[in-house]
Amino acid sequence: MSLPYPALPQALAEANTLPTARNEPDWRAAFAQLSALHEAQRRQAARTVHDRVAQAFAAIKMSAYLCLAEDDPQLVRQDLQQIMTLAAKTAQEVRSLEQSLRPPQLDSVGLESALRVEIEHRFNDATGIVPELHIQPLPQSPSPEVAIGCVRILQCLFDGISAHPAPTRLTMSLQGSDEASFVVQVQIGRPAEQNEQSGPDVVWLPLAQAMAVCVGGVLTTEEEYAQQTLHLSLPYRHHEVSSTA
Repeated sequence: MSLPYPALPQALAEANTLPTARNEPDWRAAFAQLSALHEAQRRQAARTVHDRVAQAFAAIKMSAYLCLAEDDPQLVRQDLQQIMTLAAKTAQEVRSLEQSLRPPQLDSVGLESALRVEIEHRFNDATGIVPELHIQPLPQSPSPEVAIGCVRILQCLFDGISAHPAPTRLTMSLQGSDEASFVVQVQIGRPAEQNEQSGPDVVWLPLAQAMAVCVGGVLTTEEEYAQQTLHLSLPYRHHEVSSTA
């Protein structure tokens, strides 16, 4: 199922400054890619539930039956330890799946915490990349539509970053820009010999830019020696404006 074709925001349509495309076919293509991405994410979530979570619960159930059948206290203890290990791993899988579908921090403590958990979930000691974070409290909370849009845009960009050789440095900052908008900035540093592959590729970046337009924002990129800077500007509230184009 493809996503509906939305009207362009009037300002972008009149200025011809849509960051992802200059004409209607490219705009449609971007949203076709976005639809395909969403479907791929749904399939991945389904595989995780079937291949990991469901099988882990089956293993826990089997271990519990074996535990009930044991008379040896030592074997009972071993079975219980196995159940505890499986339960802990399954809980981690469920938390990871929940984070990818909808970060729970968005509804409890806000966008700032959700972004921090998202990037730390993606990049950590296990991946060999420890991100540098500069997250400032926003003067106001973005609307739910903008907040989840911001997370989805960064998830898209992080997928693109992960598809390339690991960066040597990854920095993310969040701060208010003015009374109407806020800015997320991601800096990706790589070895000089990898500079030609220094960030999200030609698929992920236009896709993220199209997603930014959908919530009234803009995503730009700057290339410097061995570094790429992604600049995401979003409004606190997105007001739809119908296009006359």
